[in-house]
Amino acid sequence: MKKIIYTLFSLLSGVTLISCSKDFTETQFFQEKQAQPLTSVEELTSFVNGTYARMRDVNYLGAYYLAYGEVRSDEMYNLQKYGRLVEIGDYTLIASKRDPRYTWEHIYRVVANANFIIATSENLTWLRSTDATAIANQVKNLKAQAYAIRGIAFFDLLRLYGQKYVENGTGLGIPIPTVYNPTARSSRPTIEQTENQIEVDLAKALELFQDVATYQGVTLDDLVNTSDKTAISPLAVKLYQSRFYLYKENWAQVRTLSLEILNSGKYAIMPSADLLASFVKPSATNSIFELAVGVNGSLGTDSYEYLLNSGGYGDLLLTPAAVALYDNADVRKSLLVEDDGDYYLDNKFPDLKSQTNVKLARVEEVYLNLVEAYLRENDETNALTYYNRLRTQRGLSASANVTFEDFRNEKLRELVGEGFRYWDLLRWSKIDNTFVIPQYNKTGVSDPTKNKTVPNDLFAFPIPQTEIDSPYSDVAQNPGY
Repeated sequence: MKKIIYTLFSLLSGVTLISCSKDFTETQFFQEKQAQPLTSVEELTSFVNGTYARMRDVNYLGAYYLAYGEVRSDEMYNLQKYGRLVEIGDYTLIASKRDPRYTWEHIYRVVANANFIIATSENLTWLRSTDATAIANQVKNLKAQAYAIRGIAFFDLLRLYGQKYVENGTGLGIPIPTVYNPTARSSRPTIEQTENQIEVDLAKALELFQDVATYQGVTLDDLVNTSDKTAISPLAVKLYQSRFYLYKENWAQVRTLSLEILNSGKYAIMPSADLLASFVKPSATNSIFELAVGVNGSLGTDSYEYLLNSGGYGDLLLTPAAVALYDNADVRKSLLVEDDGDYYLDNKFPDLKSQTNVKLARVEEVYLNLVEAYLRENDETNALTYYNRLRTQRGLSASANVTFEDFRNEKLRELVGEGFRYWDLLRWSKIDNTFVIPQYNKTGVSDPTKNKTVPNDLFAFPIPQTEIDSPYSDVAQNPGY
């Protein structure tokens, strides 16, 4: 991994900064600055913006990481028309394949950017102010985002390459570099050590945001920009913490964090009448965090939208079982488009030019996380309250009760195609010991003979062979590869 992070770092910095924002060109931050410390807040801001640009790479959140969460799930299957994601869905990956390698490399490039930001001095210049305290707090704001990004990246890597759900592993997590050190060797800490680093990074982000809020004389929630959701806010950090604590089965933390987000009053469930438009509208009222795209950042035919839309490649379709869960009165059914008996998510992912922001976190997920936490705590009364708040906004009548199966089906209806389901199935299998991870053939028919139960070595992606072969690496391969 050090080979990836450090020998490519000079290229990374230049590409990242050039791709990100207008203020890069205005400050004339050219390539000769790459190996030197940043000297201004403007340069640091450009670097942070470039890190967000790295996150939307096709091999990360621009397409494939989201697809990994769907192609192995019970809600979508691969038509296999163009050969994409076939080995992912069939569990036939090998260490030399492009998907494990490119996703690994691009997420660690995001980590490299975050580490560079975190290591930057607070002693910078700033065109807006010469006050040292004001400058320091602006730097803290940017570093808070970097800590959050690094925690998110480590969590995404851990879920994909870590050994939490494997049978013959030794409890290994993923490499967690936290400093820029071109001579260091990489190795794999334990799952627990990796989880601890994720927890520390997300907590540090909130700590720095709180310092900024205190300096400004406002509350933490006041730092949330409700008109622009393309930078990580304190409440976005709390949502990612809630995802992490779902994975950790810490229901009390999920409940607390979810209530803090909802009680902030910063977000609202998208009403039925506006639901379709909300998926292409930037910074809608239900959005908590999204990656800016636009014309210059468009991924075009490499985008996630192109993978799902029938007017594009149309590789990923809804399973018949998923389609059957939608009531005719459910407004979300209008997101589905039928074509000769096949169902696509054309109205949820309609932008074939890929100029729409990548929606990564919205308030409806918070409601669902809260419902799950209450159900896990055997508090059906409160679970039902938040379950019905979402349900009634989708054109459905309020329910008199809610079971865990009801919740699972509701989460499918609401978040289908958004990259959650595979990770949820793994969690639920481990908790309940009743679920299998299903497999479907290219016609959408379930094949129970190929179903996977937890644990299974193939749930972890192989460590890329390029990483194993690197002279800078002591990273151990996952079992089964």
